[in-house]
Formats: sequence, C-alpha cells, structure tokens
Amino acid sequence: MDQQEEKLSVETLKFVKPMQKRKTRDNSIDPKIFKSLVLSVIPQKKVDNETFVNGLQKARGLLSCLERSFEKSYQYEDKLLRCRSAHNHSHDSKDWCSSDRSSFGESGSYSKKVKSKSSQTRSTTNVTESCSTMSITCLQFQYEELLKRYQALLKAYDERGYSLSNQDDAFHTLYERIKETYAELAHVNKFLIIIGEKYLNLKYKKLTQKLWYEERIERLKCAARSIFITAERARSDLDKQLSRCLASEQDTAMVLLLEKIKKCNYLFLENLRLKSRIEEII
Repeated sequence: MDQQEEKLSVETLKFVKPMQKRKTRDNSIDPKIFKSLVLSVIPQKKVDNETFVNGLQKARGLLSCLERSFEKSYQYEDKLLRCRSAHNHSHDSKDWCSSDRSSFGESGSYSKKVKSKSSQTRSTTNVTESCSTMSITCLQFQYEELLKRYQALLKAYDERGYSLSNQDDAFHTLYERIKETYAELAHVNKFLIIIGEKYLNLKYKKLTQKLWYEERIERLKCAARSIFITAERARSDLDKQLSRCLASEQDTAMVLLLEKIKKCNYLFLENLRLKSRIEEII
C-alpha cells in the first residue's frame, strides 16, 4: 500500500506541474481539470483501503463545492455589473472610480486583478464596501419606486372608491324611482282593471238592452202590420158603406161630408203604408 501511495503521489506531481500553467482568467485552476486529474490519477485496479476511498470521495465533494462557489461568484459578478449599469446615473463617479481601481480593471473583469494576498485582501475589502453601497442604493431606489407605486395605487383606490360610492348613490336613486314608478303603475293598473270591469258590465247591459229593444221593435212591427191589415179591411168596409150612403143621399152638404170622410180614410191608410215601408227600409 505504501508503494502504491508513493506511485500515486509521483503521478499527481507529474499532472499538477503542467496543470499549474493552465489557469483560468481569475487566477484559479479550472475545476473540470481537477476532476479529470483525479480521475486519471485513480488506478484501474481496485483499492481495498477504505481511507483512500473516503479521501477520494471527500476530494470529489470538495471539487463540487468549488464548482458551485465559482458559479455563484460568476453570478454575483453578473448581478453586480447589471446593477452598476442600471444605476450608473445615481452613484457618485468617485465611488465608481475607487471600486474600479480596487476591483475591476480596464476591461471590467474582477478576476484579472487578483495576483497576490495583499491585493486580494484590499480588493475584497473594497468590493464588499462597494457592494454594500450599491446594494443600499439599489434597495433605496427600489423602495422609492415601490413607494411611488404604492401612492399611485392608493390614489387609484381612492378614485375607484369615490366612483363606486357615486355609482351606489345613483343606483339608490334609481331604485327609489323604480319603486315609485312601480307603485304608480300598480295604482294605474288597478284603476284600469276597475274601468275595464265597468266597461264590460256596460257592454253586457247594452247588449241585453239592444236585444230587448230589437225584440220589442219586431213585436211593434208585427203589431203595425196587423193594424195596417185591420185598417185596410175597415177602410174597404167603410168605403162600401159611404158609397151606399152617397148613392141614397140627396143633400149636397151631406154628400160633401161623406166624400171628405172617404178621402181622409184613404190618406190615413196611405200614411200607415208609408210608415211601414220606412220601418222596413231602416
């Protein structure tokens, strides 16, 4: 086991020396290269030592943690640059210049300036200060924007409440008018029902009276016809008697009187005949 470990250490030194030249832009070794290095160093033969396996697992966990930390740092740098570009007008130029000198280079990259321990400590201090000021400024601007939006929402809420109250008042007045109109219509409907009942009663009464009068008129017509027939018979009898009297009478005055009576009977009969015809026409 000791010989295998010595071989592994020698092989790791062989791989580490060329890998020191292949560093990333932020002066750190790429975690993918570490992973390939560890995988290449592991021998193909099975290792029975549990401590060695645990060490490899810990190394893998450390590599994964380093990968996550690098990703988080890149994300934080992107957010920081976005915040700077979004709120560049609100920050002081001196603060930005100091933060640029301490953290960012001419190309805007934070990782190229990290070369020694002293510069790292100064840059981390300046970055934390600039980040704190930037975060405070961003939070302040967000608070102001939220406050403006809150005030606008309050104003819109008040206007909406006022309009709703006006609508409620209008609906209340309309409801009162509808109630009054409904009461008036109910009264008018009741009055119309009474008038309709009276009209139907009068119509029925008129119909009954009309039928009664029509029957009576028919009776009177029948009576008039019978009277006319009776008068015709009486006139003919009277004319016969008058003609006999005129034939036997010698007094002129009496003769004239009988002729007048005969003429009056004839006119009376003609009058009855004309009345009966007029009634039939009507």
